[in-house]
Amino acid sequence: MKPNDRSVTKIFGRLAQQNKAVGESFIVRSFAAGETVTEPEEMACSLFLVASGRVQLYRVTPDGRRFVIATLGPGSLFGEDSLLGGDAPDTYAVALEPCTIWTMPRQEALELSSREAMFGFGLIQAMGHRLMEAENRLEQMAYSTISARLA
Repeated sequence: MKPNDRSVTKIFGRLAQQNKAVGESFIVRSFAAGETVTEPEEMACSLFLVASGRVQLYRVTPDGRRFVIATLGPGSLFGEDSLLGGDAPDTYAVALEPCTIWTMPRQEALELSSREAMFGFGLIQAMGHRLMEAENRLEQMAYSTISARLA
């Protein structure tokens, strides 16, 4: 999935149209630029989809600095770690511009992924994309010169 690919949004939208219960599973919220979208506690128990706008995911380092993990646009999922179990990282999300976020509680997302193959496939696509981005960043850090990394 490309960063601005809306295939996941289309999958969610199609499922919501086909099944009223699926549509009712989403909580749609709007955020102003600079507003906190979610904190670690909520990130650990929900799945999020950026319907419009841009969101930045970050963690706070022990010395209080912000470590940016990703900048996400329309069609991007986050919080999918919550579906895999285990401990959720201390990740925050903030709106970089006005945005609309679709949120689904973890348990409902798990149940939906077991019933709807396309939903599960969309999640796999999103996680695969995130993994590829992380691998590319690691490769750049390992093989790029310092000046190239800072540019």
